[in-house]
Amino acid sequence: MVMNKIQLIDLVTISRKVFLHFVAECNFHYREGHDLKQYKQIIAFHRKTGDIIDLLNQESFCVLVYDTLKKWNMDQRAAKLVSFDDFRASIIENQRDVALIYPFKLEDLGGPHRIMIKQSLEKLFCRLQVMKTTRRLVGVSKTLHFLMPDLTIPVDSKFTTPYFFGYNKYSKDCEKEFSYFWNIVDKTYSISKKLNLQQADANNEKWNTSIPKLTDNAVIGLDHDLSIFSAEEVLEKVAAMVALGEADREFFVNLLNKQKRKIEKGTS
Repeated sequence: MVMNKIQLIDLVTISRKVFLHFVAECNFHYREGHDLKQYKQIIAFHRKTGDIIDLLNQESFCVLVYDTLKKWNMDQRAAKLVSFDDFRASIIENQRDVALIYPFKLEDLGGPHRIMIKQSLEKLFCRLQVMKTTRRLVGVSKTLHFLMPDLTIPVDSKFTTPYFFGYNKYSKDCEKEFSYFWNIVDKTYSISKKLNLQQADANNEKWNTSIPKLTDNAVIGLDHDLSIFSAEEVLEKVAAMVALGEADREFFVNLLNKQKRKIEKGTS
């Protein structure tokens, strides 16, 4: 394995067996309550709707999305949502851009519409009014996932960015932050192709709501294991499922130890 730019996301996705193991860890251990219940209600809205414009114009749906953002910690400490009225107005204002790419799924990033999807996502990423701060990566990405769950992945500063990049990445420039978001979305697409993820894998059990969410779940599952086991023990779990060379072992145990120290300090 070439070590250049390898991160922990490459460990959790090293094989389909390893990946699904950590997905299962997430679903067994990760929190369940109103944050899961409301999120599943969002997904149910999508599965039942035949008209995304009609869905976006339903105040009850916008209320559900807004309240779920709160449940997903987007309105506490330094994170502050814009008012609900401003949030809903922004969604209505940008609804046609949402509708343009709503029919596409993650797998379509490998097709002829890739550039159009990327351009439309960037427009939405920079125009949607979600957070009061200039940082958009986490709040806007979660909103986009709630609006297009089969296309995009929700980004989190505790799980996603440390596992994809090795550290949190932010910028006050929306185009720069979009480049981080697109890197994550594109990597998620590559993972889905590599592991041959199918809709049947997103079986709607607990957090398994869509193919993009599966990657998020796998990262959460690895993070859970790393919070209670040593880096060496976590790596042995992986090594029991897939062959790892000595160089790979040494490299990944170092990454795991680095992330474990962040978890213990509460900085991941």
